[in-house]
Amino acid sequence: MKEKIIYIVWGIVFILAGFAVLSGIINFSKLSAETWVLIETCTALAFVITYFLDGIKKWGWLLPAFIFAGMAIDLSSELFHTFFSQPNGVPIIVGIALWFFVGFLIDHKRWWLLLPAYGLVIAAVETAIQTMITPAVLYGEGNSTLLLAYTSGAGIMLLLALPFFVVYFVSKKSWWALIPAGSLISIGLVIALQFLTPGKQSALIGIFSGLLFLGLSITFAILWLRRSTQPTDWAKYPAAGFLLLAVVAFILGNGWNTLSDQRKAIAFTVASLFCVVGYCVHGLRKWGWLFPVLFCAAMAFTMWLSINNMDDSPLAVVAILASIAVPFFIGFALNLKQRGLLIPGFVATLAIVFFLIADNDLGEGAGIMFLFALPFFAIFFLSKRSWWAFIPGGIFASIGLVALLENVVPHKDYTSPPFTMEWGVYTWVLFLGFAATFGVLWLLRKTQPTAWTGYPALGFLALATLFFALGERFQEYWLAITLLVIGGLFLMAMFAKKIPSGSHQIPEIKA
Repeated sequence: MKEKIIYIVWGIVFILAGFAVLSGIINFSKLSAETWVLIETCTALAFVITYFLDGIKKWGWLLPAFIFAGMAIDLSSELFHTFFSQPNGVPIIVGIALWFFVGFLIDHKRWWLLLPAYGLVIAAVETAIQTMITPAVLYGEGNSTLLLAYTSGAGIMLLLALPFFVVYFVSKKSWWALIPAGSLISIGLVIALQFLTPGKQSALIGIFSGLLFLGLSITFAILWLRRSTQPTDWAKYPAAGFLLLAVVAFILGNGWNTLSDQRKAIAFTVASLFCVVGYCVHGLRKWGWLFPVLFCAAMAFTMWLSINNMDDSPLAVVAILASIAVPFFIGFALNLKQRGLLIPGFVATLAIVFFLIADNDLGEGAGIMFLFALPFFAIFFLSKRSWWAFIPGGIFASIGLVALLENVVPHKDYTSPPFTMEWGVYTWVLFLGFAATFGVLWLLRKTQPTAWTGYPALGFLALATLFFALGERFQEYWLAITLLVIGGLFLMAMFAKKIPSGSHQIPEIKA
């Protein structure tokens, strides 16, 4: 009964607000920024109170609370100069990430919530750096070399490595997570050192290469030390191989640059063949051998490109990243129960595509969104109980489709009145994609706990239909329409047999 009363109250509140906006009683465009901050703060507090009234396990109420709180902080930063000089969306992104973290803390079985949470944290950090630091500060006189090193790639490597370290220490069976973690940390360290030692890159090339190989050697050596509890006895061979390469790099020092590309190619080819022999001797299921095999082969390929005056070819970077991704996919193919291997494989694949489309403005945004969607769709189809993965997959795919249409289909942009939200021509496609995402899950309600998805599916379908019918005029009525739709969904949910909540148990998914 308490839940239904809460739904009735919120339904009436949203419907009354919608009619007030539609009739002109409330005109948000004329409100001051201070008033907006007050409204957003009060709304956030109202959802927090609802959360405690409905039960602390009903963490779904915290999503609008964190979003409105983030909006208030974002806007107040401009007014009171507290965090940022202008709104940049960082508090909102952090708020959404915090919601995922809260869901994980309430139920540790929902480990998958950490994936979008950490991705949003990375996005927030990068957005804050890009909006707070001007090029003059970053590259001008008296700049911070540590900050420059972080923004030049080392920081991203460290942020990407952290979740793999967490997986490694939390799950005893996830020994494989140390490989991408150690590799990313090693690469990040080398990138940072190059910026911390300006003007000395040529003289320290041996040190940089040696540290990279030493980091990889230590990574596999740690795995070998766990051989008594994990199937990692094979790791001693790549550990010894990378240690040998590190010693050679330290001894040669700058002499590495004096070697011809032909000799470098021969050296990496021999190292790759040596590891191939070790892989064949120890059995094809010891897929960990593929890391040094493919990495050395990729380096030999890079030298071959240099010999043929193709130093600027993107194939060199693609080959190195592929040498990291391919072993994980092969490991999964050998044991389909190890679905966790797909995560680092997809991360490396995403890095490849990011690199390839970096200079392609036409499909960059769409490609990134489709690639974000791909691993979630893979998890959804590989595990019958992983219905949740279809939601982020469908959302990313819908955004990617809109980005693609914006670039390839000619259209005239809608004009937007001052101080109002700007909607694109293909926003109806976005809403329709969201509706289809939840609609597909609703069709699975007989075998999965997804009956609640019918409500957001209907809501987004209504928004898509109204936007398509109203066109540019949707910008005048979108707020009132949204409030009315949300209010209607609250009242519809009141008649549901079981009101959806964030506390619904989700089967544990083994990585």
